[in-house]
Amino acid sequence: MATIYLSTSTRIDGRGYAQIYIRLSGGKGVTPRAKSGVFVPAHLWNEKKQRLNVPRFANDEQREVLNLQHTLDGLTAYIHKAFASLPDRAEATSEWLAEVVTEYHNPKGKKNQTANDELTEAFERFMTEKGYSRYRAFSFRRVFRSLHRYGVIRDREITFDTLNERLLADFERFLADEYRYATDPTYAELYMDDRGCKKGRGQNTVNEMLTQLRTFVLWAVEMEYTRNNPFKKYKVKECKYGTTFYLTVEERRHLFRAPMPTKHLARIRDIFVFQCCIGCRVSDLLTFTERNIVNGALEYVQQKTRKHDPKTVRVLLNKTALEIIERYKTDADAPLLPFVSDAYYNRAIKQCLKAAGITRTIIDWDSRLQRGVAYPIDKKATSQMARRTFIGCLHEQVKDPAIILAMSGHTENSRAVNRYRDIVDKVKAEAVALLD
Repeated sequence: MATIYLSTSTRIDGRGYAQIYIRLSGGKGVTPRAKSGVFVPAHLWNEKKQRLNVPRFANDEQREVLNLQHTLDGLTAYIHKAFASLPDRAEATSEWLAEVVTEYHNPKGKKNQTANDELTEAFERFMTEKGYSRYRAFSFRRVFRSLHRYGVIRDREITFDTLNERLLADFERFLADEYRYATDPTYAELYMDDRGCKKGRGQNTVNEMLTQLRTFVLWAVEMEYTRNNPFKKYKVKECKYGTTFYLTVEERRHLFRAPMPTKHLARIRDIFVFQCCIGCRVSDLLTFTERNIVNGALEYVQQKTRKHDPKTVRVLLNKTALEIIERYKTDADAPLLPFVSDAYYNRAIKQCLKAAGITRTIIDWDSRLQRGVAYPIDKKATSQMARRTFIGCLHEQVKDPAIILAMSGHTENSRAVNRYRDIVDKVKAEAVALLD
């Protein structure tokens, strides 16, 4: 009779979870080991009893722990049965044990396609009718892929009728924990084309993904694909944001004049500074040519809102922006700036700030840890910070928010713009001085 020993990994993630490791003792020289693919709250694991300590009170944590323990019980029973059926115990290697674990989580005959034809057809029609930009379309398809993987891993068929409050609650937990499956060899085939899932998602990202799923469901109800709207009762949590950080005007000027270690980084630096001067999104930056320059201003229709709000955004170009345009001028139909891939762009921006010595400490809200974390600003710099720099610096100089809205392309009463009001100490000081 074999004996199975369970232990937790020494590696504990930011939420306090650790993977259970399996060691089977099946006689002399037979001691295979493998990962279980099951992650548990490390503080609740009882090494002596080889079980989870179940919380006393009936709540979400208790239900989750009971489900995890049920999974572990089922897995150990499955391993015992598989071992007993071996003709030769010597075949019980670590590779064999890993295959058994994989079979348990992905039994033969499990559906590979969990989203039924009606749901898939509706989603494709939704994507076609909405005509989202490449970046926006990618983010919606990311949600649909996660929903499919959720169905495969949980062994559930996803239809309009099965989308209910309980499924959404479980799907929300799955989105937060998906990196565990993505980094586990047991599910390697499911994640071959989605490397981005290997990083943990914060609550804000999970909220945004659920909001996108809700957008699709509401569209499906409107188009009469279904009458079921589980979001009537299941409320998506509000996103939490810390203090918005951005470059000061002085830092932006210093960055523009600072020497870069390579010509390539100097090009990236110029593109980033240009974006700081006009406040556009990367999706718009890619589309600009010399024809977008009209009477000393940059004019464009935002890719993100061109379908439902095709207003022209007009931003007057300052001397720095004009200098950069002149530096890379070619012909009227060529891209305005020598742009690179957006993924590389974000990495290179960090390198540019570090090379310029812009490394002051900022406090950024970590929605996964649910607390503020200190970082050097260069470590958190992305193309989105260029947009924030444009808006934040304008807030310090311009008293009329309507002017900022017109040049940033935000809608009226945008909460995103209002966040910048809380961080401009200079404006606060001026307001308080009025009381003297």
